[in-house]
Amino acid sequence: PEEFNSFVMMVYSRFETPTVEDVEALLLLQEVQFEKFRQELTNPSVSANVAQMESKSNSPNLEG
Repeated sequence: PEEFNSFVMMVYSRFETPTVEDVEALLLLQEVQFEKFRQELTNPSVSANVAQMESKSNSPNLEG
């Protein structure tokens, strides 16, 4: 999937060939980071904050 593009580029850019264990550890770390990001996106308070900020930025500036 495209969400792993940065991971793939990181592996390819290494000077030394990573071991299977290195790649497995990096994949697990990447998976944890993606899961945390997904949970933050599905958190209602985060969505409410984003909606509130968008509403404020779309309103006209009253200060003149």
